Amino acid sequence: MSLSLSRGWRTAALLGLPLVIGCSPPPSDPNGPWRPPEPEPVRLAFDGTILGADGVPPERRLAEDVHLTVTPTVVTSGGETLVGVEVSVQLAPGWYLDERGLRFEHDNEVHVEGAYRREGGKIIVLATRIAKKGTPVVELRDEKGNPLWPVTPPSASGDTTGPIKPTPK
Repeated sequence: MSLSLSRGWRTAALLGLPLVIGCSPPPSDPNGPWRPPEPEPVRLAFDGTILGADGVPPERRLAEDVHLTVTPTVVTSGGETLVGVEVSVQLAPGWYLDERGLRFEHDNEVHVEGAYRREGGKIIVLATRIAKKGTPVVELRDEKGNPLWPVTPPSASGDTTGPIKPTPK
């Protein structure tokens, strides 16, 4: 008994083979889908005035970062002029700032060092160091932007008002 295919079947099999191969899913990329690289953050340092601060509720202050809205008055380094522009400064969890005695109020003068990027038209600064006028500098992150606080915050005890005094309306 012969297992040879008739000429018609061989032709159909050869013509259908590319169709089957063309329908197979594309090979997977071990690095995930391609995305354009994110722009490098621009390093900067500036002095500025606090316009406002987000008041993190006591029940969430162990986990959430405190953010300040600051208007730079003097930019000491960085890529573009930010004087007079509102910027959002991301600091650290409230408990970390509490441990270092940092409390912020509307109109406080601050010195901020870090890196910034534009996000949806806003300027976001990831602070590596901050100081209120007349106080020592507090380190928040290393030069690569890694936080200096431990992953697990200390237990919530004592004052839970946080490092922010409400912004006057």
